[in-house]
Amino acid sequence: MSKFNELCKFYSTARTNYFTYWHECSEFVTELLDGLMKYFDMPDDKLKFVPLRDKPEFGKSYSAKDSMHLEKDTFWYLGLLLTLCGQIKNQPEETLVLPLLIKKIDDNYVVKLGPEGEAFEIHQDNAASCPAFYDNMYDQVKNTYKDRLHKFLDGAQSERRIGFATPE
Repeated sequence: MSKFNELCKFYSTARTNYFTYWHECSEFVTELLDGLMKYFDMPDDKLKFVPLRDKPEFGKSYSAKDSMHLEKDTFWYLGLLLTLCGQIKNQPEETLVLPLLIKKIDDNYVVKLGPEGEAFEIHQDNAASCPAFYDNMYDQVKNTYKDRLHKFLDGAQSERRIGFATPE
């Protein structure tokens, strides 16, 4: 085999490895969020994938794979749109943008909510059942709203870890 052909083979192998890794991570995160929706007893239309790097197209449905991009910190980044409903008649919905980071290490995945979020190591066979991670997400969202008005009125500055989606 010529040196050029060897280089082509290395390129082909590297490309195959990248796309395999991308596929494995997207499959895992899809299962992880299916488990989250069951854990929260959430309607299907209240949690969606969205890219974080590029502005999402209004009305377009994204898969996990379509939403992911790899960063220098070796994590895949993708966004989750979580739409919360008001409990009072005619109260508007609010959509939160949750940054989700994921990477695979051997047979485990490391998952975080945001770059500074707590890291959870989850075995590849447990993607659909991760109560510690689900409870962490629940607490993050709950704390976004808990005592929000009182903190604002008291002039307290709060560190926001979750963004809000704005309509087009």
